[in-house]
Parts: sequence; C-alpha cells; structure tokens
Amino acid sequence: MRNMGNAQAALSGLVEKFVGDMLALIQRTAIAEASALTAGKVRGGAKGAPRLGARVPAVKKGTGKPGRPPKLTEAERQKFVGKALRAIAKAETGATMKMVQDAIGADIATTKRLLRDLVKSNAVRTTGKTRATAYHPLDAAPPSSSAAPASES
Repeated sequence: MRNMGNAQAALSGLVEKFVGDMLALIQRTAIAEASALTAGKVRGGAKGAPRLGARVPAVKKGTGKPGRPPKLTEAERQKFVGKALRAIAKAETGATMKMVQDAIGADIATTKRLLRDLVKSNAVRTTGKTRATAYHPLDAAPPSSSAAPASES
C-alpha cells in the first residue's frame, strides 16, 4: 500500500512536469508566430493547411481576361452585324447603343466592340458624342439643320 502512494506521487509529478513543458512550448510557439506576423513573414504549417495571414485566392468567375467581352465566332459575329445593321436602318433619327444592344441581344461590351468595328469599316456613321452618339446607315442622307426648298415642276 505504501508503494501505491509513492507510485501515485511519482506519476503526479511526471504529469505536472509534462503539462508545464507543453504550456511552455505552446507559449514559445505563439510568441514566435506573433513576431513573424508583425515582421510580415508567415511560418509554414502542415502541408495543405492554411497559413496565418495567408491571402485566400479569389474564386474565378469565368475564363478570359476580366472586363473583356467573350470572343465571338465568325457566325455569331455575322449574325450580330446583320441584326445591328437592321436596327440602325430601322431607326429614323439614328440608333443609340442601347437600341442596338436590345436588337442584337448581346452584352454592352460586345455591342461596343461591334459598333466600333462597324464605324471603322465604314459600314455606319455616327453623329453626336458620348451618350448622345447616334448610329446611322451610310446610305442615308446626313441630317441637315436647314431643310432644302422643294422644287415645283
């Protein structure tokens, strides 16, 4: 029975020493991590585990470069050009970008690129600037400020 008390006392002493060593180890590690964070360095952890202070990569929403319209196939481009030219020809006072966009059913970036290409290729002409830009077919007469007198025969 006496040996039982000595063994229990020895075991209790070992457990207290172990717990003290573990607390000291945790404290040293925490201090090292905190000093590394303030210095701008992050220590690597377990493989695959997120590191403290590491940036989380953003989720990609699509392919291609941000802000650019998707590439069109030649068939899609021809379809959009046909619809755009019909919408421009149908508008009496010139078609706005919004009118063309609604007619072709494309996003604004694709519509802008398509209209810019049509202007460069001399398929349409523009009047106005910025938000007041109107697109006219080339074969239509430009709007004039003064009406020409009608000649009577």
